[in-house]
Amino acid sequence: TMTPQEHGVAIVLGKRGRWTLGVVAALTCAYALAGFLWAPAFVRHTLIEQLDKNLGVTPGVGEVKVNPFLLSVEIHDFSIPDAQAGSLLGFRRLYVEIGALRSLLHGSPVFSEIGIDDPYAHARISPAGVLNFSALHAKVPAPAPAAPPGPLPRLVVSQLRVTNGVASYEDDSRPTPFTAELKPIEFELRDFSTASESGRFKLAGESPDHERLEWQGSLALQPLASDGEFRVTSLQAVTIWKYLKDQLSLVVSSGTVDLDGHYDLALKDQPELRLKVENVAVRNLAIRPDAAGADWITLPTLTVRGSALDLRARTIAVDAVELDDAKVSLWLQPDGSINLARLAGGPAAGGAVAAPAKAPAAPAAPVAAAPWRALVREIRLNNATLAAEDRSAQPTVPLSVAPLNLVLTNASLDEGNPVHVDLDARLNGSGALKIAGSVTASPAAADLNVTLSAFPLASLQPFMARQTSVTVLDGSLGAAMHVQQKPGRHGPGTLAATGSASVDHLHTIDNTLRDDLVNWDRLTVSGLRVQHHPDLIAIDTITALKPYARAIVEPDRSLNIARALRPPGAAPPAETPPRVDATARKARPSVAAAPLPVTIRKVVVTNGQAQFTDLSIQPNFSTGIAALNGTVLGLSSAPDSRAQIDLKGQVDEYSPVTIAGVANFLGAKDYLDLDMAFRNMELTTFNPYSGKFAGYNITKGKLTTELKYKIDDRKLDARHHVTIDQLEFGARTDSKDAVSLPVKLAVALLKDRHGVIDLDIPITGTLDDPQFRLGPVIWKVVVNLLTKIVTSPFTLLGKLFGGGPDMQFVDFNAGSATLDAAAQQKIAAMTKALVERPQLQVELPIAVAPAADRPAIIDQRYTQELAQAGIAGQAPDAAAELKALTKLYARDVGAAPQFPPVPPPAAGAPAVDARAGQIRYLRQAIHDHITVGDDELKSLAQARAQALQQALLHDGQVDPARVFLVANDKVQLQDGTVRLELSLR
Repeated sequence: TMTPQEHGVAIVLGKRGRWTLGVVAALTCAYALAGFLWAPAFVRHTLIEQLDKNLGVTPGVGEVKVNPFLLSVEIHDFSIPDAQAGSLLGFRRLYVEIGALRSLLHGSPVFSEIGIDDPYAHARISPAGVLNFSALHAKVPAPAPAAPPGPLPRLVVSQLRVTNGVASYEDDSRPTPFTAELKPIEFELRDFSTASESGRFKLAGESPDHERLEWQGSLALQPLASDGEFRVTSLQAVTIWKYLKDQLSLVVSSGTVDLDGHYDLALKDQPELRLKVENVAVRNLAIRPDAAGADWITLPTLTVRGSALDLRARTIAVDAVELDDAKVSLWLQPDGSINLARLAGGPAAGGAVAAPAKAPAAPAAPVAAAPWRALVREIRLNNATLAAEDRSAQPTVPLSVAPLNLVLTNASLDEGNPVHVDLDARLNGSGALKIAGSVTASPAAADLNVTLSAFPLASLQPFMARQTSVTVLDGSLGAAMHVQQKPGRHGPGTLAATGSASVDHLHTIDNTLRDDLVNWDRLTVSGLRVQHHPDLIAIDTITALKPYARAIVEPDRSLNIARALRPPGAAPPAETPPRVDATARKARPSVAAAPLPVTIRKVVVTNGQAQFTDLSIQPNFSTGIAALNGTVLGLSSAPDSRAQIDLKGQVDEYSPVTIAGVANFLGAKDYLDLDMAFRNMELTTFNPYSGKFAGYNITKGKLTTELKYKIDDRKLDARHHVTIDQLEFGARTDSKDAVSLPVKLAVALLKDRHGVIDLDIPITGTLDDPQFRLGPVIWKVVVNLLTKIVTSPFTLLGKLFGGGPDMQFVDFNAGSATLDAAAQQKIAAMTKALVERPQLQVELPIAVAPAADRPAIIDQRYTQELAQAGIAGQAPDAAAELKALTKLYARDVGAAPQFPPVPPPAAGAPAVDARAGQIRYLRQAIHDHITVGDDELKSLAQARAQALQQALLHDGQVDPARVFLVANDKVQLQDGTVRLELSLR
């Protein structure tokens, strides 16, 4: 039974209306059947047919679903095989949905959603160098002539997402196959249109080694443009190296790279790219050559900040490049090459990739473009370590440069742009090198201030051992120079270095004699100028403080210094040079180059010493000169120059020595007119030789000798005037070498009525062929300048003048040079003893006990630093203390503290006090950063000796010449104090 309403509708529709509804229902059913049943098969068939036709492959296609009402297509388990029947690419599921209403409104397809789940792509290069993807183009017909490009079809994608993607790459064409994989890959694109508006996208991927890529931004096609941000984290340097290893001769054993930045790309008439990489951080990079057992280069932290590239402007700018704690091992190999050059070489033999059979033709020369401009505002090298070594000969010469700090400012591709250089380095642990100034590449120019201090010369001993028979035991080099390179207008520029240099505490020994050769306390060269183009060396003043030299004329008339300066094992020069007739020598044209101009205005010698022994005459002559003072004025390489010599010294306390005259030491023409006088020498000091050769000891006598040497045009005229006064012999000796002559009778015959023996010993000849004619034989024996000191004299002095049985021991607190009351009492007793025994001389040790003094000085400095920071005594609150310690740490270390991570508290335990841990860390780090070098210990040792010296000499009763400061090892630890032992002589 119909209701009235249904009845009314039936009347209205009638038969025709019911037929129309039936047709619509039938069409709907047919559409649904076609969409749900026929369309999937059609899609599958078409997809397989088209891929086989165009790409020559038969894909694998799983279930296909079509929803005709949602206008969606869903394809499962799609795959394209490769030539080896593996999977080339594919996906687990593809879902595409078209928004019908939006498509009608836009007048073009609008994809509401495109989803790809678990896609994968496997790219592989075969051993023959063929990419597996290239097989997909086998059946693609040759493209028709290109038509003028038109606008892209209008297309809108509301959302495109890719989830859990996998991309792998394998290259078997390399000698060492390379594989890489990125998974999972996530990608999303929203609101994309082929029209001018852009869509936003996100891409993220990760490798099995947790290398991660994040990329997001916008994308537009008309015109093609994109901008966005990117980030790469934990990229393994080993991954990059594995890909390039066959083209390299180095091994990257570790390292990671992190970077982030943003870009703006537009492909218009001219491509435009503005790229800004905010930070690039390379950590723990280690590099070594093939088959090496250790890393040659380690870079713990390399940071590049503010890198910007503008393709259109052709500019590259970098704000800062900073490298921290780098370590480099560098050496010169026996073949003269540098070991690091091996890292820059090609792959090892057999590892190179074969070259193509035919090189491609060279492309046509492009139109010259504007040059690229690059600028690095700052390059900073912090706390680097360079371990260098010369292995070109034996023994090797090591050089340690650590820490090395270098700052380069405004480095660019413009060779005319000056680069500011600021270098601060420590050499071999103690030498300090500083270089500051600017350098220009073209034209070559430089303006640098170079300072070197406390460079240990003993570290160069391996090099000295190759070239000489001398051992350098001690000595430090210092210099302060201003170096300038000025470009020349029509030739090479002028290179000049001006300033001063010094060598402190030089101590060398003769390897053959194992005795001192040349020493001094300090040698200073001031007003120094060294120049190239034109070449010259000019020195204002050379000052030698306490120089010492030991010269021996050996039996073959060679000089020990000349022998010591020859390489070990080198043959000595010919005993005598061939005689050359003077006329022939003058007639021979000179072909030698002009000598280097050298001028030295003044040489000053202060408290010098010299030991001289002449073994070429019999009996031998030996003497020592002390307290040598004086000047040499006007040294020059000019042929006619004459240097004025005025030196005074003494053989002992009462035997003066004078050396005066003129000479030309630096000129090509030899000239010398020199007078030397040794007066009032005690003959009793010659007793060891007198007893051996004369058969008697000497009990009394004085010796005075006046020597005059003149050399002109290589002719030698020497006169020795010897005067012996009041010579007396004592008891006879049993020497087998004694002369068989009545020595006492001979002395009686030579001695005048005043007790004086006066002899003249002329020596004449030439330097080319010296001939010596000896006069009367005069005893000139090797002298022993040292007097045997009484064994254990302090016991007796202590009983006579107070001070106790341990009078020679003086105690200092560790790290201190202050005399306490007990020490002052001992020194007072020692002063009394020296006054009563005027021939005694005392040696005060210059010594420290590093095991006690170094920690004490560190603790003193640590306490001072805390006091200066305001945290000594009553401590402030923890926050203030942490702030003060952080500031102090940054000042000392030069960087912000890197606190160790705070471990999470155990279950139920109270929270860890991070601030207290940071305070403890900073205190310990500040204390550990304080170092006390050998120079500071030397200063403490010098201060102790000077304190003892001042205590002995303060009242003027003791002659300062009797008090010696001696560097020795007479020091020991005694009940927590540092005990020094004094000596007498």
